[in-house]
Amino acid sequence: MLNDGNRKISVDKQGNLAGLERLPSALQQKVRAALQTGKLERSSALAQVAIERSTLLGMSQGGLPFPLIGPLGEVVRSERPTFRWHTGGGVQSYTVTVTDADLNVIATSPPLNTSMSSAEREQTLQRIVADTTAASAAVRKCASKTLLPDQESVFETTRGYLIQARAAMKRDELWQAESLARKARQLALSLECH
Repeated sequence: MLNDGNRKISVDKQGNLAGLERLPSALQQKVRAALQTGKLERSSALAQVAIERSTLLGMSQGGLPFPLIGPLGEVVRSERPTFRWHTGGGVQSYTVTVTDADLNVIATSPPLNTSMSSAEREQTLQRIVADTTAASAAVRKCASKTLLPDQESVFETTRGYLIQARAAMKRDELWQAESLARKARQLALSLECH
């Protein structure tokens, strides 16, 4: 069984899928197969996703390491994804350019400042607190319960994200803390303990 918000999706012993009747039959078959095997089919969109380190070009000493933090190696649905990267020392602004697999420019940002305003920092901290509070509540609720094996994995991964988020907060890496806290909250939504 899969919990999708208020909806429950399941496959009975005869292989009948319930809860996704409005989906096209091809998608229903993929969901049925995933629920029956416990494995997801890898999206064809991932074949074009490359996970490589980038280098800031144009520096006199061969460039500075310029690693992208995220999204990296994942397909995003948003038409306006939030990119995160490690900043280079002394850099005042950045320009982000998105290209396709053939390096054709899809979009280019205006120059982006590297500092966060106090209002942005406050909003980010509020999101981190809300996400960690929600995820922590789910973890506490399930901590003393007997969980199914798949739920144990979700529980442990959620706990791991929370621990990493707290460590990022101590390092004042709000971008990473926010990402980890959001992952913990989203994963905690699928925790089911009785």
